[in-house]
Amino acid sequence: MKKTVIPLLIILFFSIRIFSQTNENVTIQEGIKNYSQSLQKGLDNLIDINQISDFGWTGIVQSGILNKATTNIKGSRIVTDICQSGEANIADINIQGSYNGSNASPVSVLQLGIGNEAYISIHGKGNKSRVYQYGSENNVEISQKGKRNEGEVDIIGDENTGLIKILGDLNKYDVDIHGSFNMFSISQINGFGNTAIIQLLTDHNGVSIVQNGMNNNVTMIQQ
Repeated sequence: MKKTVIPLLIILFFSIRIFSQTNENVTIQEGIKNYSQSLQKGLDNLIDINQISDFGWTGIVQSGILNKATTNIKGSRIVTDICQSGEANIADINIQGSYNGSNASPVSVLQLGIGNEAYISIHGKGNKSRVYQYGSENNVEISQKGKRNEGEVDIIGDENTGLIKILGDLNKYDVDIHGSFNMFSISQINGFGNTAIIQLLTDHNGVSIVQNGMNNNVTMIQQ
């Protein structure tokens, strides 16, 4: 898997100066070329971004405990980045549309810490997503329905869990796991030409792959 970072969000993350608690930030944007940027540091905060548009960008940075970031996107060619650091944080991205994210800037979640959760739901075609989790006891769940969607998951740490469910044709997912006692499952149902690539770089990990359809491919690398 090609290793990349989210440079803008990293810069924003280390520039946070405001501590907050139990705050809510709800944003609704409609139209074309909308941009949204939110930063929170503290405990039990919520950011909820809703975009009904094309050609937009959303950036969310949260640091602390029990924070939640949610984005709901309906449109095309929108990029969403969520960066969370701490414990028990939740990132939830819902996409309805096509060609959101790109090879250079996919829809991305970066989580650093313990017990964090990432959820991505995609309904459309040509969307690109990426999840990075660094820590332990984290969970990622990705659901895709459509064609030619692509995604990557990079997990570094121990005792993490992951699930990818794909319904459609010509979808591709690439998963790298660096650590021990991780569990990951991929399900590609009733599809054609789907691809799953799993790379395990340490010991005591478990992987389950189910494919139902025609001309599907699985590659597993254990080192």
